[in-house]
Amino acid sequence: MNATCDRENLLRHLQVASRGVSNRSSIQVLAGIQIAARDGELHLGATDMELSVRTRLQADVATEGVVVAPGKLLVDIVR
Repeated sequence: MNATCDRENLLRHLQVASRGVSNRSSIQVLAGIQIAARDGELHLGATDMELSVRTRLQADVATEGVVVAPGKLLVDIVR
């Protein structure tokens, strides 16, 4: 996956998606944010098995792909 977007815009959307990240689950993937790069957009999503949050933003996508990254760490890095 290879995509380029505005950092401020990415941070704003990551903060929205991070509201769906589970803080106290024993299932590791629930602590992450899924990032999918396709069709000129980044699709961000997170869930805690009760609440699901999804958002998307415009990006220059060179290579499509999907990854799950630790939510809090990702927000801290982009911030």
